[in-house]
Amino acid sequence: MPVPGRHEIRTMLRAYALDNPRPGDLLRRTNRALARLLPDAMATVACAVLDLATGDLTYASAGHPPPLLTTGTGTEYLDGVTGVMLGTGIDAAYPVGRRRLPAGSGLLLYTDGLIEDRRRDISTGLGALAGALRQSAAGTAEQMCTAAQQAMLGTAPRADDVCLLAVRTPG
Repeated sequence: MPVPGRHEIRTMLRAYALDNPRPGDLLRRTNRALARLLPDAMATVACAVLDLATGDLTYASAGHPPPLLTTGTGTEYLDGVTGVMLGTGIDAAYPVGRRRLPAGSGLLLYTDGLIEDRRRDISTGLGALAGALRQSAAGTAEQMCTAAQQAMLGTAPRADDVCLLAVRTPG
């Protein structure tokens, strides 16, 4: 069954990003539009802007799990910037995080369906995902996604969707 407003939310995000790509502003503007235009739609969103030339990352979240950063020295979650889900009716500010990513680092964004299911709570899933990427020798963004999928999904049917987006900085 399709989620009400999913396509419309994606379209709003893309249109607003053309005008103002700052993650916190983008999420707040989209949240306000949803309250007026699609009052029954809700969504979690991770928004990140990465300058590949400098490695500067700006990111914000609307109820989405934290991005996972992998570097030559380990893995860490970029926490502390989660705001409310889009479509809650709450006119909230969305905290923004900033980080300079080291050359050759990887960044993984993912939906909660990757880390949480009926047999695994979110805390356990977050630990398992970080451990899986820490142990993998993923050299490319595609290899990061493959390692995450192989470690986390198994063969059991999924009740929730899973989406992954990865990037590897030059170097």
